Amino acid sequence: MVKLELDRRFQAEDGIIILLKRCEYLDLAPKEGLKNILYEVDKEGFPQLKHLYVRNSTEIQYIINLVGFQHIVFPLLEFLSLDNMTNLEKICHGHDQLAMGSFRSLKKLEVSNCDELKFVFSLTMLGCFSQLQEIVIKNCKVMSAIVAKERKHEIQVNDITDDVKTNIADFSQLRSLDLQNLPNLMGFYSDVDSQLLFSEKAAFFNLETIFINGTNNLKMLWHNQLVSDSICKIKELHVGNCKNLMNVFPPNMLRRLQNLEELNIMDCNSVEEVFEVRGENVDEICDKGSTQLRHLTLNNLPKLKHVWTSDPEAILTFQNLLKVKVSRCNTLKSLFPVSVAKSLEHLESLCINDCGLLEEIVALEEGLETMTKFVFPQITSLTLQSLPELKCFYPGKHTSEWPSLKSLTISKCDKVKIVASNELSFTETDELGDHVPVQQPLFLIEKVAFFNLETIFINGINNLKMLWHNQLVSDSICKIKELHVGSCKNLMNVFPPNMLRRLQNLEKLNIMDCDSVEEVFEVKGENVDEICDKGSTQLRDLTLFNLPKLKHVWTSDPEAILTFQNLCEVDVSSCKTLKSLFPVSVAKSLEHLWSLCINHCRLLEEIVALEEGLETMTKFVFPRMNYLNLQSLPELKCFYPGKHTSEWPSLISLTISKCDKVKIVASNELSFTETDELGDHVPVQQALFLIEKVAFFNLETIFINGTNNLKMLWHNQLVSDSICKIKELHVGSCKNLMNVFPPNMLRRLQNLEKLKIKDCDSVEEVFEVRGENVDEICDKGSTQLRRLTLSNLPKLKHVWTSDPEAILTFQNLLNVKVSRCNTLKSLFPVSVAKSLEHLESLCINDCGLLEEIVALEEGLETMTKFVFPQITSLTLQSLPELKCFYPGKHTSEWPSLKSLTISKCDKVKIVALNELSFSNELSFTETDELGDHVPVQQPLFLIEKDTFPNLKSLELDWDDTKNQTNGQLFGEFFCKLEVLRLYGKDDKLIAVPSVFVEGFRYLKSLSVSNLFFDNEGQYAGMFERLTELNLYKIPKLMLLWKENSKQGRALQNLENLTVSECGRLKNLVPQKFGPTQRIVLSGCKRMREIVTNEGEGEAGDEICFNQLKDLYLYDLPSLRSFHLGNRTIKFPSLEDLDVSGCPEMKIFSNGVLSMPKLERVGLDENELWPNKRELLPEEDVNSAIKRFWEENYDPCVQQLFTEKTDASTSEAGEEIGVDNLRMT
Repeated sequence: MVKLELDRRFQAEDGIIILLKRCEYLDLAPKEGLKNILYEVDKEGFPQLKHLYVRNSTEIQYIINLVGFQHIVFPLLEFLSLDNMTNLEKICHGHDQLAMGSFRSLKKLEVSNCDELKFVFSLTMLGCFSQLQEIVIKNCKVMSAIVAKERKHEIQVNDITDDVKTNIADFSQLRSLDLQNLPNLMGFYSDVDSQLLFSEKAAFFNLETIFINGTNNLKMLWHNQLVSDSICKIKELHVGNCKNLMNVFPPNMLRRLQNLEELNIMDCNSVEEVFEVRGENVDEICDKGSTQLRHLTLNNLPKLKHVWTSDPEAILTFQNLLKVKVSRCNTLKSLFPVSVAKSLEHLESLCINDCGLLEEIVALEEGLETMTKFVFPQITSLTLQSLPELKCFYPGKHTSEWPSLKSLTISKCDKVKIVASNELSFTETDELGDHVPVQQPLFLIEKVAFFNLETIFINGINNLKMLWHNQLVSDSICKIKELHVGSCKNLMNVFPPNMLRRLQNLEKLNIMDCDSVEEVFEVKGENVDEICDKGSTQLRDLTLFNLPKLKHVWTSDPEAILTFQNLCEVDVSSCKTLKSLFPVSVAKSLEHLWSLCINHCRLLEEIVALEEGLETMTKFVFPRMNYLNLQSLPELKCFYPGKHTSEWPSLISLTISKCDKVKIVASNELSFTETDELGDHVPVQQALFLIEKVAFFNLETIFINGTNNLKMLWHNQLVSDSICKIKELHVGSCKNLMNVFPPNMLRRLQNLEKLKIKDCDSVEEVFEVRGENVDEICDKGSTQLRRLTLSNLPKLKHVWTSDPEAILTFQNLLNVKVSRCNTLKSLFPVSVAKSLEHLESLCINDCGLLEEIVALEEGLETMTKFVFPQITSLTLQSLPELKCFYPGKHTSEWPSLKSLTISKCDKVKIVALNELSFSNELSFTETDELGDHVPVQQPLFLIEKDTFPNLKSLELDWDDTKNQTNGQLFGEFFCKLEVLRLYGKDDKLIAVPSVFVEGFRYLKSLSVSNLFFDNEGQYAGMFERLTELNLYKIPKLMLLWKENSKQGRALQNLENLTVSECGRLKNLVPQKFGPTQRIVLSGCKRMREIVTNEGEGEAGDEICFNQLKDLYLYDLPSLRSFHLGNRTIKFPSLEDLDVSGCPEMKIFSNGVLSMPKLERVGLDENELWPNKRELLPEEDVNSAIKRFWEENYDPCVQQLFTEKTDASTSEAGEEIGVDNLRMT
């Protein structure tokens, strides 16, 4: 294939012309200057070309200009594709000179996005397209016909006269026609006024597939008198989005449908009928035909009254239908005539959805009083959903058979009666003694046998009280594998006793949102005898959700009838009256259960119900259980109230949350009885687990939350190797828990990777390290702990009670976050801090008593060196007592640190300039008044040039920092800094000396709050590299920059600008602005405009924000307009505009406004045109703001929102710019 981009400089004598003559595949993307392909590219007609793609041209008018041209053109061309040719008027200009033999091999034509093309073929061209097999036309806005007659310079679509009929028939080879999104199409080649696709002259003898979409002018598809044998081979018809189309097949078309296999009609607002059957048309058909129609889909036809206007029995049969799907046809009252329904011997799937007026599936046949029998031998799937008026399958006397049905779905069909006894009479006597018809159910359950039914979905049937009749046909419903029942408010039970023996193949059971269900499996003693052999169900998944009246899953123990040993997953939640889940026999048989989840069952007291009369020890074994989840069970007391043991050898994840009354662990020494005040023996509440007996050899994850009676997590005597694989431990909201890991647990933590403890009011220590426990560990271990999070532990005194060096090392820690631990005074022991070679992030927040990060090691007088080779982020916030990193002699290294945040740490000396090396007498002591040597508080960091070689983000409270360094923190020490955030105090404004920022060669983002810069003209070098500037709470700032100032020019490289709560700022940016992509402006009470109006030029002058994509204006009560002048303002890239809390803004701009790419506009949180660019002309922004202001703001109350601005200049004093940002 040859791909070319050609322009007006292309000359015939260019060397490439030889290549074009021999080329078979050509892809052209013409540039400027080309107006017709044939004349300007190849004057010999492309004799060898087979495939031609032409796309993306704004100038080409013709593909072929035949004026004065005598050659045969495109004689071998097989495929022609034209796309996005916005100026294309004709494919062939001078069509009457088209030589015979041109296009003689063309088989496929594709035309798309050609907005000026009014037709494809002229009549005189048709003889050249005799081999055309496929036509695809899409998205051509003005196209009114596919074939039209040209007369002079006009298109004559309404004058195709009889003398050219011979030309029209030359689409005899056409097999596929695809017409999409042609809003002005009046017909293929028909009269303009007829608004039908195929006129009486249409001759398509081999047409098999038709796609019609988005042709709103069409009212009919076919003329009532078509050429004989035309359209007779049609196999597929797809029609969509034809708003004025009224019917699909008129009477004369019925005999032509014998080859039709697939019919899809959707989104046609006016269609009233699909097959128009009239009695007078019967005679014209000699023999009754049979269609090949297999797939029928009707969707969103709001005016559809009939699929068949009357019974087509005498004309056509539809016995080959395989799948029928009808949805969103809100005026349809019935689907099939009787003869069609009775002939559906091959139907496999029937789906009817969202048809609001549908009353019956088969319409009543008048005059038919005998019993009608409907048999569907092949149907496997029946779906009826959202049919609120459906009452029955057929309103007359009938029976139905569904021997192959596998899947049945009935949802939101409130008026239908699903099942009834065959004893039901078809009539009843009314008050006058007359016989009136009785509504029949969908199925007469004694006669209908569902021998193959496997899946049932029943939902939203509020009148349903029972699922099954008490007398079923033998072996019916015996293959059921899945049952899903939901939102059936009056259903009381699921499986009555007679159904239990039919459940041996049941694999999945889901019951939810049924307000009245009291029991799932109704087990009665009298039903045992009817079952010869005890059965075993295949039930694997059991889900019960929101059954507020459920009392029993099993009404009694089903041991003599059914076993449930194949259960794998059980999920029970929001069953408010359930007190226990399993009978003993079921619980003891759960050898395959791997997940048990019980949530929000507020009355549940035990998981296994007590078996009366059973006094011996009961053993429960769950050999494959991986996940146990118990949440929000406030009354849960135990697993089983009787004497028992339990084994969980495969448990991987354990979650216990908000189970206040349960005792999780206990010693095996606990007796099962105790003596009361009268000396009687009474049962003692057992724990969930007898921890000496239960061995969790595979437990990896533990979540314990909201268990307030829990004082300890682990018993002091655990089974050997139990809990040794634990990887994650999450503990939260356990108010009485005092410690996390007692000494006996330390050797079991070598696989621990993640530890999170939060909201535990009594926890005093995390790792309890005692000297006497060292000897029990032969070799020192190393944990895999990577993430440690401690939050809101108000009594925490120690993370490690002493140094664990002899027992465990923690060198794999990656992330440590500690917050709201108000009694913690230090975090790490020395050995732990020195081993943190992999630590990447350390964050300590809101620890009111923390004095040092590393605790002093007693007796250690030598210099200690802390190296953190991998740490990239250090955050210390709200630590009012923090004084140092380590109180002893030490140095620290942070070679990888990229982000440093220190805020509200008033007592710590953050940095000191190490002008003297340690070898040059930098002392760690000083002499007091008595002449004694006392320790000197060391800073967090001794700053040298190589202290922070990779620091990129720095956040500091400058008030504290400047006092410690006298403002002498040089930019050369932060040579790679990219992000700088400086904060001052709310109650005073503090200056940052210019010497601070010298050397910030890579600074890209600067955030300043409650600060100002002094020494004008000192910051241009830094500011010119900024791409982001954030200014907060600078109350006296009146002018961000002056138009021609040095720093004003420097700030024009910003990409992101945020200004907030700068109360005296009147405008934001100059009339010439740089590459800013995002502007956020909020809380500036006196801002009147964004772009200054000073030096206003002519109305035709332009202000252009070339790269601005997002503009957000919030809480600006004095803002009147983006620009108060009359200049033209252009936003060629703006996509998102949000304006909120700007009551004075009546118009966005007074001048011409251009926003061609705007996708979303938000006004006071009301979105206008979200993500609909085609519906948002640029002038709509001004009109929308004006209309919104008029509708929402009363001019009489404007003063409630705005401040007086008359005195703003005198109050503010001299205007100040960025080259002098002194807020004094």
